[in-house]
Amino acid sequence: MGYWDGLSCLAGEYVLRRLEKDREIKEPGMGRRVCWVLFGMIGLLIGGASGGFGADRFFALGSEAEKDAWEVEALELTYDQEKDLYTAVGEVVLKKGDRILKADRAWINRRTLMAEAKGNVALTAGGDELKGEELTVDLKRQIGEVKNGRLFLKQNNVHVTGREIHKTGESSYRVVDGTLTTCDGEKVPWQIRAKELTVTFEGYGHIWHSTFRVQGQPVLYVPYMVFPAKTKRQSGLLLPDPGYSERDGLTLTLPIYWVLSDPADITFYEHVMSRRGFMQGVEFRYLLSPGSKGTLMADYLFQDQKD
Repeated sequence: MGYWDGLSCLAGEYVLRRLEKDREIKEPGMGRRVCWVLFGMIGLLIGGASGGFGADRFFALGSEAEKDAWEVEALELTYDQEKDLYTAVGEVVLKKGDRILKADRAWINRRTLMAEAKGNVALTAGGDELKGEELTVDLKRQIGEVKNGRLFLKQNNVHVTGREIHKTGESSYRVVDGTLTTCDGEKVPWQIRAKELTVTFEGYGHIWHSTFRVQGQPVLYVPYMVFPAKTKRQSGLLLPDPGYSERDGLTLTLPIYWVLSDPADITFYEHVMSRRGFMQGVEFRYLLSPGSKGTLMADYLFQDQKD
């Protein structure tokens, strides 16, 4: 799994002004981002073009390089041969590759492949960090749970907190009483709070009782929301874009997105304007290499009612 693909902290400064999309073709095979502030922001932060949940590196503690042993340091280390259980107490440090687990106490059962850590738990993997009061991991099934957890993902600077953070399956997660932001510090410009969040990658995510907050103040409450958590571009309808201007009157744009291939896509726009009529738009984009890319756009107004 990869990391979350998120928005910058500056998103909170313009989210109240308007909803807008940011569409970008990346190199072949890298996928496409479709970003709508607030609604799309959640999907991108959790799913994103790079795909996946960075916590996977934490819960898959024994999934790779099995031939490499964990290095264990502690003030006291004991082994129960009957239970096949290691117990480490006091300034516990477990190391394996770039993953380092620190805790006051830790237990690893080699028979059941269950691991548990308690007290000032801090697990780092590369630049990512997961902290909590308790950590339980099933090394065989690669599922686990963190109590009162705080997750920081260095890429895109994503911060997640939760009274409980669960990895419930190979690509499924659940956060209870959680928050989500890309801003540092205690008083962040924007934040999403949710009673419960579940997400399955290459599937969908669900959020219950969420509030979007700016400068600590709730500005929008959504009792339930479902969002795509896809890591690959997919053809389909994009969010409609309503608007108004003195020239065009009330407007509504209905975009239809079509993936032609990895390096190319096309978007059809149906523009309806109360003062001018109907206009058809099309946008074709291609990227053959970093030095070979382009965009072709065309619009046709069938009958300008202002004439």
